[in-house]
Amino acid sequence: MASDYKETMILFNNKSNKANIYTCDPVIQSELLSLCEKYPNDYRFVIGDSMGKNFEVTKNLIGLVKGS
Repeated sequence: MASDYKETMILFNNKSNKANIYTCDPVIQSELLSLCEKYPNDYRFVIGDSMGKNFEVTKNLIGLVKGS
């Protein structure tokens, strides 16, 4: 994968209060792993390999921010 393109997907399940985040971006992986350690009730590492990692996150912690 090119260094300027790192995929991140957020999947919402309407029947659950959890969302899944899959990312190939090492910066986002590191941030999510840190959140897993600090907030284990809200963030959970699911599975990963050398390409990407999958996390489970409490859905209400994901949001969009308005631009200027």
